[in-house]
Amino acid sequence: MGIMIRPTKNRFGVYLVRKAVPKHLKNIPNKREIKFTIDTKDVNEARVRAPAKIIQIDLIFRQAKTA
Repeated sequence: MGIMIRPTKNRFGVYLVRKAVPKHLKNIPNKREIKFTIDTKDVNEARVRAPAKIIQIDLIFRQAKTA
């Protein structure tokens, strides 16, 4: 089972998701983590929108593996 990624707030109160870049992915230069804003300040809305953003991050990782 994978690790659940919870939305966190930035300093303005807007929720975002972030995920660490695996070390074996050298195709993503100068990045320790990938962050995407969820564009909401409502925690319930952030929990609904977060899985779609996590899928986007995973797609970036998959594309970096094949490049």
